[in-house]
Amino acid sequence: MSYTHTTLGTLKSQLASRLGDSGKVFWFDTELGRYLTEALRTWGSLSAFWRERGTFATVTSTAFYSLQTQLSGLLGYTVTDKSVISDLLDHLMEPPVTDWTVYPGTEMFTLDDLTRAVERRRDQFLAETGAVLTRQDVSITPTGRVSLPDTVIDVRRLVWRSSAGVNSHLWREDEWALTAATRGLWAVNPSTPSAYSVMATQPVQVQLAPVPVVAGTLDLIPFSTGVALDPATAATVLGIPDDLAWVIKWGALADLLGRDGPASDPARSAFAESRYQQGIQIARMLASVVMAEINGVPLVSDSL
Repeated sequence: MSYTHTTLGTLKSQLASRLGDSGKVFWFDTELGRYLTEALRTWGSLSAFWRERGTFATVTSTAFYSLQTQLSGLLGYTVTDKSVISDLLDHLMEPPVTDWTVYPGTEMFTLDDLTRAVERRRDQFLAETGAVLTRQDVSITPTGRVSLPDTVIDVRRLVWRSSAGVNSHLWREDEWALTAATRGLWAVNPSTPSAYSVMATQPVQVQLAPVPVVAGTLDLIPFSTGVALDPATAATVLGIPDDLAWVIKWGALADLLGRDGPASDPARSAFAESRYQQGIQIARMLASVVMAEINGVPLVSDSL
């Protein structure tokens, strides 16, 4: 159940009164609503206070499920680039955007400046936390080094699947350990892969060991960059947990105020960066699932 003793409208009025602006002349109603939403999300990420039970049906022979899809009402991603940019405009004392094809603000910023700052910090957040995992298949020929999609930041789990459908989990190793253990035979005697390395490869490549003898498929679970943002065309979901969207805002604000030019504000940039780094630490500790059951039987849940 949800709380009913205080509505959002009542809470906005109380906030406006506390700010000495009960008529909502300086702080508009929509702006107050955004601040309250962010406050509740920040509180949720700090305390894990908002908990709810959700269920979904499993499917035979399906091992992995996207929780933000299966439990979209609880864990779905809804915060968009337009929402974060609107928060940034409030903080920067810039006018709100009513037509996203025309930037109404001062010459200190452009809409592209704001968009690229949000996009850059969103991808940095994904790289530093590994909080969002995806799953994809990569078909390969019998070769030792495999190129992955250039959106892949790092590999969390890798499985070799033969053409016959037999799966083999690949352990993460490095070329030195593989060579010391097999005297280099992993590179010259093709077989079923049992390990992979990213130590000596180019970026966005993995080395399979042993080199596969036949073609197959890599069942890949990485964390990857997000989609490109273009608020002038349409609102785009950031692709991170809603309760952590405030982290992106502070990171983008640090970038916008930390560059040279009329917008330079080192003190506020440093404060915003500290809030971003705080959010990164919180994101690394925050659990999406605290208890799991299958058919009513509790089981121990663990990270991948």
